[in-house]
Amino acid sequence: SSRLHRQRHPVGNGAAAAAADDADPDPVAEVATHTPASPLRDPSDDPSAASLSISKGDGLPVAHDGDLVSAQMAAASPCVTPRRPEPSLSPGVRTASGGDGGGGGASDNRPPPSPKPWHHAATAMHDNEASEMSAVCSMLQEAVAMRQRYQKPIATAAARRPPDGPPSPEPHYDPFDFPPGGPPPRSPHVFELRRGVMAVWEAENDVTSLLQDYEAAFRCSHDFKAFTLDMGRLHDICSSGPVYTFCVRRLALLESRYKLHTMEKEVAELAQMRANPHRDYYNCRKVDTHIHLAAAMNQKHLLRFIKKKMKSEPDTPVIAKGGRTLTLREVCDELRLSPYDINLDSLGMHADASTFRRFDKFNLKYNPLGDASLREIFLKTDNFLEGRYLAELTKELFADLEESKYVNTEYRLSIYGRRRTEWAQLARWVVGNRLYSRNNRWLVQVPRLFHLYAAKGDVPNFEVFLDNLFGPLFEATRDPAAHPELHLFLQQLAGFDCVDDESKPDAPMPTSEADWVRAQYPKEPREWTSATNPHYAYYVFYMYANLAVLNNFRAARGFSTFDFRPHAGEAGELSHLHSAFLCAHAINHGLMLRRSPPLQYLFYLMQIGIAMSPLSNNMLFCELARSPFPTYFVRGLAVCLSTDDPLMFHYTKEPLMEEFCIAKHTWNLSPVDLAEIFRASVLHSSFERSVKAYWLGEGYWRPGAAGNDITRTNVPDIRLAFRDQAHREELQVVFEAAAATTLESSYSAASFHPKPANWGHVRKATANGQLFSVEMLANAHEEGKRAAGSSAAGAGARARRQTVPSRMVPAHTLPEALLEAAAAVQRRT
Repeated sequence: SSRLHRQRHPVGNGAAAAAADDADPDPVAEVATHTPASPLRDPSDDPSAASLSISKGDGLPVAHDGDLVSAQMAAASPCVTPRRPEPSLSPGVRTASGGDGGGGGASDNRPPPSPKPWHHAATAMHDNEASEMSAVCSMLQEAVAMRQRYQKPIATAAARRPPDGPPSPEPHYDPFDFPPGGPPPRSPHVFELRRGVMAVWEAENDVTSLLQDYEAAFRCSHDFKAFTLDMGRLHDICSSGPVYTFCVRRLALLESRYKLHTMEKEVAELAQMRANPHRDYYNCRKVDTHIHLAAAMNQKHLLRFIKKKMKSEPDTPVIAKGGRTLTLREVCDELRLSPYDINLDSLGMHADASTFRRFDKFNLKYNPLGDASLREIFLKTDNFLEGRYLAELTKELFADLEESKYVNTEYRLSIYGRRRTEWAQLARWVVGNRLYSRNNRWLVQVPRLFHLYAAKGDVPNFEVFLDNLFGPLFEATRDPAAHPELHLFLQQLAGFDCVDDESKPDAPMPTSEADWVRAQYPKEPREWTSATNPHYAYYVFYMYANLAVLNNFRAARGFSTFDFRPHAGEAGELSHLHSAFLCAHAINHGLMLRRSPPLQYLFYLMQIGIAMSPLSNNMLFCELARSPFPTYFVRGLAVCLSTDDPLMFHYTKEPLMEEFCIAKHTWNLSPVDLAEIFRASVLHSSFERSVKAYWLGEGYWRPGAAGNDITRTNVPDIRLAFRDQAHREELQVVFEAAAATTLESSYSAASFHPKPANWGHVRKATANGQLFSVEMLANAHEEGKRAAGSSAAGAGARARRQTVPSRMVPAHTLPEALLEAAAAVQRRT
């Protein structure tokens, strides 16, 4: 080994060594030098093949990306016979003759000291960390690409799409009448529910049994089995130890960066806000993106309405019970009530300590005075009165919204899936009572109560339940003239929600091929005939799949489309959030994200909207002091505030302003923070894009300061530029795309990370002028996977080329001749 060492590292004579000592030091070498590689290791065998030992005459080696060069170099002189150093003197003790002492002038011609054992350990540790980082980034890329595959068949959420018309506070449709040309004509399409998902064919033949799935004009490309396997893979990614560590550190870094930003830029941000005329806390557009109509009023409002009806309409028939019709007076007499006796305490609809972690008791709070008959009379749309009282209450709520002007809502109405006629009844209630406000759009919520309907015999299997939910919508889309009220209602309908108590244990669900072989799990909805409630993900997938087909069908006909924004992460299993990550445009609550940093980081990367209701959570699942909302906001997740159920949690006439006021004082939010949350609530709502353009500015869909109009949003450009820069750098860390970020010309910690397989495709896409976005990165990831080599040797060579040294120097700081020499060395090796 000593002979091999001397052959690979020859030393020069004393004169050459003295001349080298007297020469000026090399500045590049001083900046770039780091611990030399082991002299017994061939650079071609080193896993980090970018670290090369070359002579000064050849220059520095260039790293694999062409932008950064290796910082390692070792000096060498003309070869002479090597001589062993004198053991009596320590290295570095110089004599008067210019060399090391003990052996005269030739004594400093000894070989460099052999590396210590810890050098090998440090090199191995660096190689392991680089390999682990590459694996972590690849897994995160896989998760992002997985969501992109599920979002492609369904229309993209309106948060990042340009306006669909000129900015206007009014929609482009008449909410209660067809255009002058009459209703749209019937389309030549037929559809059928197959394996729980609608398929639409463009054919005049109504015999759908003769049509094949592959012939369908609109169909879902995913099936439930593939969905469960993807969920299992996503669970494995989020459960990985290295991924967990990486995401915890990145989230902590985001939090620290925000704190540093506010310390440095808070005064400048407030100065921009103060220079903006007219806009303030009250005059910024804001949307309550999560509120249920049956509990949208406060207790005082409902109490006043009930007393008014007891005085003005005591003899009005209101309910059929026990084979006879009862008037409002008779109902009150049975309950021994009078208008004078009722107060807020006796109404008993406000949540209290008894409802914490007791969703069953919370549901009972919907009953005024604890009586279900009063709930049916005043808070239902399909009752004996055909929902007249609730319609009058809704008009009063609309009047309050129009008075406040800057507060908007997305009230939720319920469709249960017990009968196909539910959609016609709901549309008749909305259109017949002329319920419309420019400040509101409707969402439909689907309670996960199939097990109750099956136990009562209302639906024989889950496929009938799905047909009741989506069959009428496809019929109204095909022939609006045959369903005029439903067609007009669907114009105002903005999205779908999926609701129920998430804390209930779910039925088991397979997440691997072995599970599907071992478990007797119903493979199709028509096979689910038991009274057991399906898993949360079962509901989510089949709602997503049918909405994907319906949206594509409606978009082809020029009709409006719908977002999917389910309740997820309020309680229960993390699998709820896994399925929502794949299928949902946005979610409500998201409390359980705090238990999964990898999933939280993925929600941040994809900027999935999260509507949080801290006051609601405080009475149900999470105390206000432990709410993760401020942490999510600081880290940059797309969060906004909502009220959920003002009837149970709020006291004032403007519950959304009450929610913001309490949040401001509880977590010390600044005016800039509030304005940013206001803007996020509009951005992730389901209002028409032309309305959003009127509220936020025509470029609202662009990220960062480029999409901000401070005269409308009151958000300083400084804040949005910071958020955009932080988000782009996190994408750069995961995808290693050096283009289209503000950190291109600066030395970044992201340069330390190994380049994944899709790196070249990202560079090519950005060079062609594509916008640096999650969609572009996900597509590049798929192209990189397809372009990856099939042989193990080729994969190993690529892994060695992608390992980056621990110290790097920006390429533009080195002389051009040195770069050319280094490139020549790299080509030879």
